Amino acid sequence: LPQKPGVYFFKDSDGKIFYIGKAQNLKKRVYTYFQSPKDLGTKLEKIIKQVAKIEHIVTDSDIEALLLEAELVKKYQPKYNVRLKDDKSYLYLGITKKEDFPRVFFARKGDLEKVDAVFFGPYTSADSLRKAVRFLRRIFPIRTCKKLPKKVCLWYHISRCGGPCEGKISKNGYGKIIKELVQFLKGKKKSLEKNLEKEMKKAAEKKDFEKAAVLRDRLFALKHLDKVWMATSELKEKIPKRIECYDISNIMGNEATGSMVVFVDSQADKNQYRRFKIKTVKKISDTEMLAEVLKRRFKHQEWPSPNLIVVDGGVGQLNIARKIVLEKSNLNIPIVAIAKGRGQKEKDRLFFAGKKVLQNKRLIQRIRDEAHRFAIKYHRLLRSKKILEDF
Repeated sequence: LPQKPGVYFFKDSDGKIFYIGKAQNLKKRVYTYFQSPKDLGTKLEKIIKQVAKIEHIVTDSDIEALLLEAELVKKYQPKYNVRLKDDKSYLYLGITKKEDFPRVFFARKGDLEKVDAVFFGPYTSADSLRKAVRFLRRIFPIRTCKKLPKKVCLWYHISRCGGPCEGKISKNGYGKIIKELVQFLKGKKKSLEKNLEKEMKKAAEKKDFEKAAVLRDRLFALKHLDKVWMATSELKEKIPKRIECYDISNIMGNEATGSMVVFVDSQADKNQYRRFKIKTVKKISDTEMLAEVLKRRFKHQEWPSPNLIVVDGGVGQLNIARKIVLEKSNLNIPIVAIAKGRGQKEKDRLFFAGKKVLQNKRLIQRIRDEAHRFAIKYHRLLRSKKILEDF
């Protein structure tokens, strides 16, 4: 057996397939069955005793092995795969049928009759499937949200969704991506590569270099799927589950306010937004105002604890946040400060305290901008009230 990804078949003495499995390394995986079969449990002992012949199909990547395994299990219905399915509710991948912008989602066996969708699977490893879909969104930017939001979310800003909610992609354009995803899920990668190559050349001939570059990157990822998959698996940055971002808004110290915006699973959760009217700081000092906001926030132990804190500002804001969060509150929460660049040429800069759990500047900028918007909105409200009182 080769030391490559693929799918293996166990056949009995009659030449009938009775078990199918997938592996990142075929040789190593199959070897484990025969290394010490008595330690593998009753079911696997029965499987091994019946093996008369082993066959395999090599794939270009572990992802393709996962997808091929599901297709072959569905086709051949090997008795031990079917029995194993009875023991556990494996995961399916669904694509809705009647929506203008179809949603890709995970489902269990009991969900198949509830949603009008095309289903792929079942897949033996739920964890592998989830990782594969996260990775494939780099090549096929599709939506996974249950309901289209009014504004684009973070997935759009990190190029994992086409942004149909704000019309960033047409119905036809999105539908084309879904068709390509289905083509890939059915194991037709080679024909998909040829189509993308033709499109890329046409775009280049029309001098649409931006489109050509996007197609080039997608084509490269498909052709080098295993290498890109391995690299991104090692380097992939997991977005913290709960991110809180703080911003201060004031003009000459008057009616100063602070904002806290919350993002959960990369989505803005406006029900958890909080605003603070600055009470104790009378002078113009953003750092002292930030300190007040953070002190008041972390008195609320009933609020969920963040996995990452983002503050608008530079080293000064980072130091004050570190002092309040890490030292006074004794909370081991990573902090990142984002300082706005001066002028058009100077870029925003990131400063860290604690573990660098998120370094995606574009994503952090998006969260910071939302905190800034929310703070200004409250600040303007207070100023308007003040003007009316004075009048």
